[in-house]
Amino acid sequence: MADIHCHIIPYVDDGAMNDEEAEGMLRMQAEQGVKVICCTPHLRKDMFETSDEKIREHFYGLKKLAEDAGIDIILALSREYHADGRLREKLENYEVIPMGEGNVILTEFSRAHSINDMERYIRLIESKGYRPLIAHAERYPALAGDLRKIKALKEMGAMIQINAGSVLGREGREQAAWVKKILKNHLADVIASDAHGTQFRIPELKECRRKTERSLGREYADDLFYTTPLKILMKPRRRSI
Repeated sequence: MADIHCHIIPYVDDGAMNDEEAEGMLRMQAEQGVKVICCTPHLRKDMFETSDEKIREHFYGLKKLAEDAGIDIILALSREYHADGRLREKLENYEVIPMGEGNVILTEFSRAHSINDMERYIRLIESKGYRPLIAHAERYPALAGDLRKIKALKEMGAMIQINAGSVLGREGREQAAWVKKILKNHLADVIASDAHGTQFRIPELKECRRKTERSLGREYADDLFYTTPLKILMKPRRRSI
């Protein structure tokens, strides 16, 4: 599996608190069969504003930690970009860090964003040559219960990421039912852990994949947990003339 939404870099946001917890998360991921992780520390105005330079410093520290511990996981770097003024600034200056070698950026909205707000940010992101992957799309009141809105965002070019915890019912029955509806209609592109630690919001892709495969089949599960995440991280192929 490939996990492309994970707060595993220590000291940079509300994810792993220190090297010990980061190593614990790496071991949990490896034991569950995760082979690739895209690290996505938050960037959110007035809340999580760790610089890209500091993010990279701790990312390389995490890579060394994994190597020293003999944990065989490929690590990539990006960020979880909240839809606010900091994201607009980064886009205007072409300073965003896309996921892997591709052009996708993990885009987070808040409970206060309307569907019109979402559409405006999607257009802005795409105007700068990037493609938005909407983080934990099941959480937003602007989309709740309305598959047509999710379809409309996908038609604009956005991709949809769902949290494993939501699939497993960690966020309550109502959200689990909504996620089930999204998945049943094949509107999700990726399931990721959005893991933050070893005690709270832990990595649990293995259990989630088993449940997804039982209910939706192996082919779609492969797409959600492996094939599509890897495509997102890969450099896009140029079209031949």
